[in-house]
Amino acid sequence: MRKHLFIGLFWAMLMAGWLIPIASLPTADCAAEPGARVPTADRVARFDYFSHPDGKDYFALGLKPGTVQTAAGPRDVVFLVDTSASQTGDYRTDAIGTLKRALSALAPNDRAKLMAVDLQAIPLTGNFVPPDGPEMHAALRKLDRRVPLGSTDMEKALISAAHSYPAGSNRPRAVVYIGDGMSTLDPSTAEKLIARLVDARIPVSSCPVGPRVDRQLLGALAGKTGGVVVEMSPAAGRELAAVVDTIVLWPPKNITWPQGFDVYPRRTPPLRGDRDSVLIGTCKAVRPFEIEMTVTRPHGPEKLSWTVKPGSSNEDNSYLVELVDWAKVDGGVSLPIVGWPSLAQARQAVNLGVRSLGQLARQALASGNLDHAEQLA
Repeated sequence: MRKHLFIGLFWAMLMAGWLIPIASLPTADCAAEPGARVPTADRVARFDYFSHPDGKDYFALGLKPGTVQTAAGPRDVVFLVDTSASQTGDYRTDAIGTLKRALSALAPNDRAKLMAVDLQAIPLTGNFVPPDGPEMHAALRKLDRRVPLGSTDMEKALISAAHSYPAGSNRPRAVVYIGDGMSTLDPSTAEKLIARLVDARIPVSSCPVGPRVDRQLLGALAGKTGGVVVEMSPAAGRELAAVVDTIVLWPPKNITWPQGFDVYPRRTPPLRGDRDSVLIGTCKAVRPFEIEMTVTRPHGPEKLSWTVKPGSSNEDNSYLVELVDWAKVDGGVSLPIVGWPSLAQARQAVNLGVRSLGQLARQALASGNLDHAEQLA
């Protein structure tokens, strides 16, 4: 019962927009030589845990490269703009305004492709074009004339975006989605789609807009593909352009963890310099440990290492028990955790659930239902 209550609260907070942090902007450049080992400071390897009476330690681990990494070369960006029936009035105005500001803030040598997405994914530019050129201006006029209708098929939208990139191109890729993310995408399909995007080195970032927003899906996409969720604001377009221009580091599929570690998501998410990449799980006998991995970046491989020095178990981290239980259902694919701030909101959701159960237990006790009160307690 407690798990179901927690998941319900977690979803409610997602839909209210409390779990996805606003993107922070890149501020520095990293010029590490390809293949070099780059030790990172302890401050970018955060480890919180809770020692459960069952003998397991439940942990959250945040990994971040030592400095923010900014793109060294031009990239190809697909912009997916939601044109479903929900995108009307101020929502449509905000979405198109954010798109235009993002295009104008891209680097001069970047290229962009614009697609309108609802039940179909309709290319509005024939290919990748200069973001401020005549082809893009013509595409924006087409978008302005498009009538919002129907619903959104996120699977078609993302597959169409992935097919947009020319074969053999070594230009970095990115997808930016502006819309509500409301779709009928089932968990198994989402898992395969995320794996496909990661294999193709396509980070998916988004800017949620609409009367109802599927933050669970948008958060899972960003967290697992190396993207960022940027909240709608007058600065959202500029922030999306900065997010696109940040290098994403792609870990290997399999990473060797210390003995006794059970880690979610099963596939380590990509790393960025402007936010943590968060993993959760269980372990035994917490002690200092090393993490090493060779990541892929645009200019070749790079070796990263972290020294993790855990502190003491903290009761405040008991929420991780519920979070890990949820991750076990699908290997952590659907967890909408985008950076460390999301964990603070997950803790609030769990604690709210505990307080609610405590109130129910007191009511059951007062009514003489001792068995129910004991179960709730």
